[in-house]
Amino acid sequence: MATKPQTKLTYSDLVELFPEVDNVRRELIDGELIVSPSPVKRHQAVVLKIGSVFLAHAETRGGEAYASPMDVLFSETTSWNPTSYTSGRIGSTVRSPASCEP
Repeated sequence: MATKPQTKLTYSDLVELFPEVDNVRRELIDGELIVSPSPVKRHQAVVLKIGSVFLAHAETRGGEAYASPMDVLFSETTSWNPTSYTSGRIGSTVRSPASCEP
C-alpha cells in the first residue's frame, strides 16, 4: 500500500494554524511540529538566572539578551523557542540567528 508523502510545515503554516498568542511552546524542527508542555517552577527559576547572566554579558560586551516566549527562525522550516538566549559578540565572533520574531 502506498503512503502519502509527508509535507514539511513552514513557519508561515505555523502562524496560520495558531494565529493567537497562547503561550504554548511550538517549535519546527526541519518542518516537523514539536509541542512542549509549560515549564515547571524550577525550570523558570533557572531560566531567570541564566537570562541574568546573558543580560550582564550583553550589557558589558555588546549584544542583546532575550527571554521567552520568542520564536527564533533559522530557516522557513526550522524555528525554535528557547527559554533564553543571547545574540551578539561572543569572543571575537558575531553570532546571531537568521531572524527573530517577537
